[in-house]
Amino acid sequence: CIDSVDYASLMDLYGFSLFRQQQYDSALTYLLSVKDYPRNVEAKCFNYMKIIIASNNKHKIAEIKEILGDGYEFYSQRDMGVTDEAVEDGETFSENSYIKAKFIADKFPDYATLADDSGLAVDYLNGAPGVNSARYCGVHGRDDDNNAKLLKEMQGVTSRNAAFVCAMTLILPSGRVLT
Repeated sequence: CIDSVDYASLMDLYGFSLFRQQQYDSALTYLLSVKDYPRNVEAKCFNYMKIIIASNNKHKIAEIKEILGDGYEFYSQRDMGVTDEAVEDGETFSENSYIKAKFIADKFPDYATLADDSGLAVDYLNGAPGVNSARYCGVHGRDDDNNAKLLKEMQGVTSRNAAFVCAMTLILPSGRVLT
């Protein structure tokens, strides 16, 4: 149904080769709302309007729903009965995003699957904490401890350039992967 869609040409046309956006809305808007993207064709061919978000993070899911708006049915991993997590052992945000999306897409091939990986990349620290942002202090999910470690490492540093990096992967029921 979608063989006439050349995603690489669309990405080139709109000036993107990779989705390393600094905010979710940029990546999501591009992936799912590109001008002239024949979303209605994909929807007719597949269960495209139903999207599993490869996360159980309520805040992240709410943010994605808000950005994308109406027209989609969203499900979390928990909604689909998935209690285990993908092993994020990639070296880049893009790799980890793909790993998470593929983990869910393999379980539910009739749904579109959307995953992200994001974090803080500090120039002075050569991109750290990077893919380890959520567990920078050594334990996953301790934001205060992660921030404390980062601030300690940045003591006396005057150049504090950093970026929030977000990579997203969308796997369609057709097997096509957009990253």
